[in-house]
Amino acid sequence: MSRLITQGDVSARRRSIDGMLDDLPPEAADRLLTQIKQRLDHVLSMRSEGATSDEIRDWLARTREAWIAGEDVMS
Repeated sequence: MSRLITQGDVSARRRSIDGMLDDLPPEAADRLLTQIKQRLDHVLSMRSEGATSDEIRDWLARTREAWIAGEDVMS
């Protein structure tokens, strides 16, 4: 069963991310925020193209693994 995400959930997550970004140098925070937005845009694109939740989760997992390995994940 899919869980509905409420505006409160989104706001709380955003505050949490903003708090973590505040602890970083501005350049690093900007770079990470850009990467987050790119991933969200890609997920929205995948969803609009008919990707299933499992396919999106698999892509996110592969992206995470590549990022940890130091690979350019959004090219």
